[in-house]
Amino acid sequence: MLTKRLLIDPFAITQGIALLALFSGSIFLFTDKCLRPVLKDHWKLITLFVLVVAFWRFPFRDTFFRGLEYEDSYVYTVSARADLPRETSQDVGSVYLTSTCVVGSLASCQMFETYSGHYIGWPSVIRIAARFFKYSPNLPIYLNILGSCASVVFIFLACFLATDNILASSSAAFIFATTPAFAVHGVATYAEPMSNTCISAVLLFSLRYLHKAHDAPRSQVVNWFALTVTLLLAVLIKRENALLAIGLFSIATICLIWRIGKIPADKGTLYWAACSCAIVLVFSATELQLGKTLIAETGEFGRFPFSVINFKTLFIPFLQACVAAKWFSCTFIFVLLGIYETVRTKSIAVVALCFLICYVLLYTFHVHSYYQVQGEPVRPYETLRFAMNLMTLYSVMAGLGVAAMLKMWHAKFAGWRTLVLLGIVVYAAVSYYATARLRQEAHDDEYAVRINPAIAALRVASQASISPSPYIVTLEPLVVQTFASKAINVIGLYAIDQRLLTSVRDRQPGIEILYVSQRQYETSFARKRYALALRCLDSQGPAVLRSDPTFTLMQINIPAVGTIGCGTSRTSETP
Repeated sequence: MLTKRLLIDPFAITQGIALLALFSGSIFLFTDKCLRPVLKDHWKLITLFVLVVAFWRFPFRDTFFRGLEYEDSYVYTVSARADLPRETSQDVGSVYLTSTCVVGSLASCQMFETYSGHYIGWPSVIRIAARFFKYSPNLPIYLNILGSCASVVFIFLACFLATDNILASSSAAFIFATTPAFAVHGVATYAEPMSNTCISAVLLFSLRYLHKAHDAPRSQVVNWFALTVTLLLAVLIKRENALLAIGLFSIATICLIWRIGKIPADKGTLYWAACSCAIVLVFSATELQLGKTLIAETGEFGRFPFSVINFKTLFIPFLQACVAAKWFSCTFIFVLLGIYETVRTKSIAVVALCFLICYVLLYTFHVHSYYQVQGEPVRPYETLRFAMNLMTLYSVMAGLGVAAMLKMWHAKFAGWRTLVLLGIVVYAAVSYYATARLRQEAHDDEYAVRINPAIAALRVASQASISPSPYIVTLEPLVVQTFASKAINVIGLYAIDQRLLTSVRDRQPGIEILYVSQRQYETSFARKRYALALRCLDSQGPAVLRSDPTFTLMQINIPAVGTIGCGTSRTSETP
């Protein structure tokens, strides 16, 4: 790993790549002689879609939603706040992996934790924004709203570039803007929404680079550079985006060998396209250490993370989510039409279709969570996070499907123009109502099971008379660190044993612990997995401070001297 050998800060490199992607992409977008006329001719329509995207996604009633998957929804925000030593992620593999504090505070950490499979691309973007704006737990949501506004522009331009059809472009942008799941889960704090923005940009830049000849060498160079750094950023945000580089490399190689398709690019252009993808793939293999991460996941789950068993478990819930009206409205029908039309016409949009299929297969063959490995069923709701990385590809296919349907029934729709416009208005109104309701429900669920327990513990900790503040013990320390100051101490329940409690007690005699026991983890799997930690806490005689339907808050005073025992618990073991 070159970054590790040269002792370079991986966050500095990633932030540099993010800024280069932003600046080079913006320069190319507004100077390219092929895209600039489209922006100029349709700027009013594009502006309308940007405003619709922002309006659909902004939580006007303070109903911010971060996501119901604990690790993916909170690790990136906390990683962006935590200024940890560079060595913290080297034991797992890559220095580009996210690391957080599992014992201590973000200001003075005593034990670190590295998350395999989560890279620092998204935390780096959050850090850049935090330099210009004061930190807020809602900052990643605002950034994802901005990313969605950029995505709808990329979707419109990519569709227009591929089809030269304003109807298909408008339909794709409209579906992306108004689909309830995209408007709520598509701006949560996990990495998929920003990853989708990168996918949108890569799709546009690659189509422009390969499908349309450049008028000037300088424009071609800017296009190539924007494509390369955006691909790098996409992989740094989500490792599965290496599929984009693999796919584009395959396209360039096939065209070089057999010269098939209608791509006007010359050999030099195709060589440089392949070179761009090769740079990204080498970076992924050497710097991101994807192979070592895969080995770490195999050890974590106790089996290889990809299997046919996973596909059998995940594909049906994935499909059920796509056909659910409350999340995707009726858009899945248009996706099927779009797929049929793309295959029938053999248009350049087949690139987007191939990427969509590859992503779906990747997500359904990969293990979802530890609890899935233990035999717990996967609900359709749990697949929504993966689908947020497919928003652009899904919308493009749906837009092509709408355009194909209107083309088939053009004669009928021509006489019913007013009725069609009225139908669009009604659909938009129903969609917005469904979006607002979905956001409220998602916010309420997250607040009840995750945020409220953390806030309750923080309030008690802030009122404590001892200094430094008590340690908050929870299975979800990332939630506490998202909303707390950097000085708040936490301990991840899974890290507790006799040695750890003794070490913390010796560092701070008379330590006080606030233990948050959450009802959602009262399962046989959780009790078995955290049995030692539960015995250690229970043996200290916890006192209940507050009992709510979703959590119990307990106070534990650790003796200043003597041996801390982790013997047989006196009460039922509940995490």
